[in-house]
Amino acid sequence: MAMIPLLKMVLEFPLRGQYGFDFNRLFTKVKRISTVSALLYTSERFVLVQRVEWKGEPDLDAAKYLGFVQEVTELHREKDVSLVMVFGKYPDLLSELISVIINEFRCFFDFPLVNEPERMEVPVVGTRENLNKILGFLEGNFEHRVLSLTNYYVKGKDILSALTEKQYEILEEAHRRGYYDYPKRTGVRKLGERKRMSHTAVANHLRKAEKKIMDALFV
Repeated sequence: MAMIPLLKMVLEFPLRGQYGFDFNRLFTKVKRISTVSALLYTSERFVLVQRVEWKGEPDLDAAKYLGFVQEVTELHREKDVSLVMVFGKYPDLLSELISVIINEFRCFFDFPLVNEPERMEVPVVGTRENLNKILGFLEGNFEHRVLSLTNYYVKGKDILSALTEKQYEILEEAHRRGYYDYPKRTGVRKLGERKRMSHTAVANHLRKAEKKIMDALFV
C-alpha cells in the first residue's frame, strides 16, 4: 500500500498582542530565539532546548516576562549566544491551538521554531488534507500567513525516497566503493566501468542525487 506523502507548511504569526503576552518586553533583551528541539511538547507543558541570541548582556530571567515560562537553565554560552533548556506550561489560548493541531488534525511541529521581534515562524507537518484543515481553523481565529509548503522528509533514510531508482543505485555503489572516502578509493570512471555506463552519466546521476539530498536536508 502506498504511503500518503507528508508536507511541511511553515506558518508565520505576527506577535502584535493577539495572544495577550508582552513579547515587546522580551525582545528588548533578545534578538532571536530558535527552538531547536523539544524534550516534552504537549498541548499543556513543554521542555524545550533553545538557542537565544542576546542584544547585550545575557539575562536568563527575560524569558519569564512571558508569564508561562517557569524555569530557564543555561546549558552553554558562547559570546552573545546561549543554549538553554526552558520549562513551562502553556496558557489556555496557546494550549488550545496546539491541541487542535496535534490531536484533532493529526499534525506535528517540526524544528526549528523561530521567534523574532514581531513575528513567530512555526513549521507544521502533516498530510495535505490535514494541513488544509489547519488553515481553515486558523482563518478568522489567528492572524497568519503561509511562508512555504514543501515535501517533508525525516532526516535519514526517508530522504532517499526522493531519488530515482538509477540515482539510488549509483549513489549506493559510489558509497560502497569508497567514492566518498578521504582519500577517494574510486572515481566516476571506475564506477562507470562497473555499471557499464559513461563516466559523464555516472557524474550526472551523482550530482542530481546529491542535490536532492541537500535540498531535503536544508529546505
